[in-house]
Amino acid sequence: MQGSVRNEWQYDVFVSYARSDEQFSGRISDITLRIREVFRSLTGRELRLFLDREAISTASLWEQRIMTAVENSAILIAIQTPSYFTSQWCGREWDVFTMLEAERRDRHELRPYESLIFPILLTDATLMMAPSPDAHRRVAEMRKRQSINISQVSPQADEFTELVTRLVRDLVVMLDKVSGSGNPEVSSTDEQRFGAGTRESGRMIPLVATHSGADQQRFTRLLTEARAATIVGVANGWVADCLEAALTAKRLRAGPDTFWDHLHIVFLADDMLPFIHDEFSVGFPSRADALRERVRRYGQTKRRVMSLLLRFGTAGRWTLYTYPYLLPFVGNIFHLSDDRRVVQLAIPRPSRSENDNLYIDFLDRVDQYFESAFREVVEASREEHEVVLVGSPGWRPGTFICRSARFRRSVLVEGRNSDDWLAAVLVLTWRQGEEGPEPLLQVNTPHNSTREMSKASHVSGYVNQRDCSQQRGPDDEWLGEFEIDPVSIEAAVRRELAADFSIVELPHQPRLTGTVRFFYPDKENLFFYVVEQELPPTHRFTANVQMFPWAVSDLLTVRRNQVFSNALRMFDATMSDNQRDRAGRIVGLNLRAHGELELARSVADAINRRQVPSSLVARIQEDLVGTAVYRYAAGRELHIDGLAGLQYRAFFSHLVPAYVNIGIRGSAALLAAISNDSSRAEAVQELADLYNDGEFMVSIPIEV
Repeated sequence: MQGSVRNEWQYDVFVSYARSDEQFSGRISDITLRIREVFRSLTGRELRLFLDREAISTASLWEQRIMTAVENSAILIAIQTPSYFTSQWCGREWDVFTMLEAERRDRHELRPYESLIFPILLTDATLMMAPSPDAHRRVAEMRKRQSINISQVSPQADEFTELVTRLVRDLVVMLDKVSGSGNPEVSSTDEQRFGAGTRESGRMIPLVATHSGADQQRFTRLLTEARAATIVGVANGWVADCLEAALTAKRLRAGPDTFWDHLHIVFLADDMLPFIHDEFSVGFPSRADALRERVRRYGQTKRRVMSLLLRFGTAGRWTLYTYPYLLPFVGNIFHLSDDRRVVQLAIPRPSRSENDNLYIDFLDRVDQYFESAFREVVEASREEHEVVLVGSPGWRPGTFICRSARFRRSVLVEGRNSDDWLAAVLVLTWRQGEEGPEPLLQVNTPHNSTREMSKASHVSGYVNQRDCSQQRGPDDEWLGEFEIDPVSIEAAVRRELAADFSIVELPHQPRLTGTVRFFYPDKENLFFYVVEQELPPTHRFTANVQMFPWAVSDLLTVRRNQVFSNALRMFDATMSDNQRDRAGRIVGLNLRAHGELELARSVADAINRRQVPSSLVARIQEDLVGTAVYRYAAGRELHIDGLAGLQYRAFFSHLVPAYVNIGIRGSAALLAAISNDSSRAEAVQELADLYNDGEFMVSIPIEV
């Protein structure tokens, strides 16, 4: 930097001090004079230093002049005195520059310990007082930084010169780091877009920034850096991707259990959606059609965010809300680790999508006005969490007794070791195709499911509190334990179909075909009501839903592939001898059910001998590749990893017989083939018995 400097900055250094400290004015002059002298001796040029009493003429608009100087300075020197932290104007200078420092940190690749703010203690730090929360925050921020303490040093002392020289050497290093070479010009367009600001890397970095459309990269970065966040939007259509990216980045930095202190996400309530004027309003000639599409699209987004947080969130630290009025604003607030609050507000455009919103970014006011506004929106909102029923199977076959309820986010947590049961529905969806009835299963993805990604599945879900409205009092209180009735089961089926596919008109009522128990080794068990439901043949599914018609032969191949995969997983899993014997028994029976009698014997022999031959592993791996099944949607290839849990276990005992009753092509032939093969028939029956044996299933630590 000797003899030259990039003209990106109007000033090298801005000196921030309390103007009321008249008694220190002489010492401040001594400091700035010595800094200039040492800088000149080290670099051979004059230091461009802003000191307001030197740089502001009497006729200047001093407030605007000072803030422009702050924004166009490379480094801030803060002269710390008791008055500094009681001065509203000094607080503003400090807050503005800490925001600018955060913006510049990534751009100039500053190390965590490097700072663009250099505090100088002019008085004893123990005398610093913090009369307000903001002042307390600034004192804490200052104490985290390396300071030059000259409170007890005379300007005539050698120690004074040594301290200032050390400071200036650090200034030179940082100026070189944030200056670099070249002098890109900022276009007049940028000036109009951002207004007065500071030039960095060839563009304006303003005190208040505006940008058209959701800047997802900046949103993700702020979300990654934040210790807490509140997101308020109509649909929050792009939030899920940013949440996942930010959480991944957080956990790479700080560990696999890292999460926000709190994460609040607010959506507009469904009953307010008719009053929205967006892209659907101009894309559909009918208001009713526009509303249906809006409800469907917003519902998908909400479910995807819920899915993401159920899979990766920390219970108790996140909440989804719906706001029951027209939103007073749309935007986000991020609580950073240094106690700053970065605010983003969006200006929606009528008949446009969220991507066309104008966003405004800035630091919250000293009085935390925006923090209070966001908090009031959250407090006026309703929690959007599903309340699921908890109980146990009844003494009469096929019945479930509900005894309590819990939020969905707090159930099926790995390692909970709960002996509770959750009531659920499995809806065997089908429609009339060109060649007769055909089963409809979707592929689980983060867009439509919370668990078992890449598995094929009929529609499933919990029986929840809303489905059992007849069991609640006038103030929504529970009326004691009760048995779930057919009305509640039908309500659950209709709710799931409406939420997932926007299907509200059904060709016939849901038909209960039976109940199945699903045991987990380390969390709540599930009690499923299996229901058959025809869907309208004219309904068209969107790409995100990933719903496909399936042939029975394809489903059989998918399950066979899954058996091979489970066999390989069993070989690699850490289990006791007794557990491996039981797991091997399940795998062997599944191989026999698919007609793989020879392979089943080889697996049983390997388990008995406690040694798995490499040739057996190679054989199963070859079969795994040969039975791979794919589906295609929206230009993407989806590999199907198998059938979702219950449907894998109950495929032969419940699904195929139900398909026969519906009249699905190929199901009767499959059932006949099993009945005519004694080995397969015995395996299917024994599997059904073992899958219904709670003591046996909870003893196996992996799903086989």
